[in-house]
Amino acid sequence: MSNEKDLLKLIKQKSVETDRYKELVSLYQSKLQSNKTYYENILALMPGHVYWMNRDNAFLGCNNLQAQHAGLSSRHEIIGKRNSDMMWKNQAKELDDMNSKVMETGENVTVEEFAVMMNGPATYLTHKIPLRNDKNEIIGLLGISLDITDRKRLEKNLTEAIRSKTTFLSIASHEIKGPLSNNIYVLEKIEKTILEDPSKTPALLPLIRDQLTRRDAKTFRNVSSFSDFNVFQRYAIN
Repeated sequence: MSNEKDLLKLIKQKSVETDRYKELVSLYQSKLQSNKTYYENILALMPGHVYWMNRDNAFLGCNNLQAQHAGLSSRHEIIGKRNSDMMWKNQAKELDDMNSKVMETGENVTVEEFAVMMNGPATYLTHKIPLRNDKNEIIGLLGISLDITDRKRLEKNLTEAIRSKTTFLSIASHEIKGPLSNNIYVLEKIEKTILEDPSKTPALLPLIRDQLTRRDAKTFRNVSSFSDFNVFQRYAIN
């Protein structure tokens, strides 16, 4: 009888321990799920396009922006899909080759990638990083892509503007140097004439003043560069 009581007591004790163990497991699982949800929400709300893949180039997850621009109703919808299943399937081989290279070499890379998304064709600056397990084995890849389409457009516009400015200055320099050389020649002739015969100065000054004032095309070509009357007044003899 005593043995039976001891057995029942032991069973009851083990039952309590089992219930306590189940409670601890439940609490641990709840905490684990809470932490998982917390970090997933951080990833989901990150700016840019964030995604991670396994060694077979299949998506394991992504953030909200990646899902939105990929035309998916939820970030969870990307799980199991490949680049060949996505809107940018025409670039799938190129993207898969680059991903495989990162996972094979274990080296981070930063590249510019082109892809067609819901917001249209876009250029991305992408950082690809191999993912490792606790044994340091590569098990996949993390990708972080930033849309630099507007920046590339600005760079192109800036390059074109600089090219246009350079062309304009080159043409302007040519157009100015021609008439200016001719005007310098004329000025030297006038200077020589005045030095040889100062008495001709009064007769030359009104002529030059008249040409500078008229501003017609012919005058501009001939004497518009003579804007400083001091050049001539130095030789004026009152």
